[in-house]
Amino acid sequence: VYPPALMGIDIRRALAYLSIALGLLIFLLGTLAWFNAKLHRKETVDFWLYRFSRHPQYLGWIIWSYGLMLLAIQAPIPLGEENPGASLPWSISSLIIAS
Repeated sequence: VYPPALMGIDIRRALAYLSIALGLLIFLLGTLAWFNAKLHRKETVDFWLYRFSRHPQYLGWIIWSYGLMLLAIQAPIPLGEENPGASLPWSISSLIIAS
């Protein structure tokens, strides 16, 4: 049980959509920065998001996929089974992408 649930507030769906939107935004801004650097013939991209993250596209993908996993966990399972979630496959794929 997480603290907002104790007050009767369910923020799981909003948090999932926020993660998806934030991940897409980071991915797109990172891609635009990379294209801008290539357009100006820079060898090393060192502005915008690249000041904070060496690979903002990977960071955006990881945040987006985490939000998608949070959304999938909330989906109802047929026949009343328990939803095991997707945290292990997500962790493995994120580690593969990040390495």
